[in-house]
Amino acid sequence: METARINGILIDIIPEYLKLFIPYCQITRFFNSLLPQGLAYIAPILGIEGSVQPRRQVQANHGCFYRDGSGTIPIEAAMIGLNLAPGLNRSFDAQYWSNISQTLWQQAVEEACDLAVRDKQLQIFGYDIDEDAIDACRFHAREAEVDHVIHFQVRPMQQASSRFQYGVVVTNPPYGERMGDKARNAALYKEMSNTFHKNLETWSFYVITSDLSFEQQFGRKADKKRKLYNGGILCYLYQYYGPKPR
Repeated sequence: METARINGILIDIIPEYLKLFIPYCQITRFFNSLLPQGLAYIAPILGIEGSVQPRRQVQANHGCFYRDGSGTIPIEAAMIGLNLAPGLNRSFDAQYWSNISQTLWQQAVEEACDLAVRDKQLQIFGYDIDEDAIDACRFHAREAEVDHVIHFQVRPMQQASSRFQYGVVVTNPPYGERMGDKARNAALYKEMSNTFHKNLETWSFYVITSDLSFEQQFGRKADKKRKLYNGGILCYLYQYYGPKPR
């Protein structure tokens, strides 16, 4: 029984302790209640590496993120691009445990700082039609110390465009769990398809939604589809690959 209680405590505490050492894990400490639960791991799921692009898209280093009301996805992409270990700018309760050497902590922090590439040039953009959401995104980016590589702006999806030939769009559109919303979202998905294929024809698109009719409304079958959960809601990550950059 004692062991069970001890294990229970460790289950609650060790993830905080490990956050310093596990790269690219969720950074929920940086976010307030606006953080969409379940999306914190989406950047690693997308395979976003140091160049902020899917593994298939070599040399494409431009990311464009639509409707990410808390900044989760672009912020994680920036941290990965800069090779920043989550938790570098905060303390951990485990630092005060008597059975863990302070020397080990210091070595881990120094190693993480040495591996960071804070001056790397990244092109990451985050958009939303809600000005308050954009303000929250900017606040979270400052807290995560990546605001210098992310540009947040109030901008509707219908105006999606870029001067860059190659890049990646990641969007988390409304799910439309109610019937009326589903009808509106069907029109949104069609408009999204028209806008992306017209203005960003050489980009890759990643769409997270629980709407099983998305591919039909988008007008194209996804190159790859992955199941995930967002706040307990079964969703799919629909992946559309653009041409390989020349």
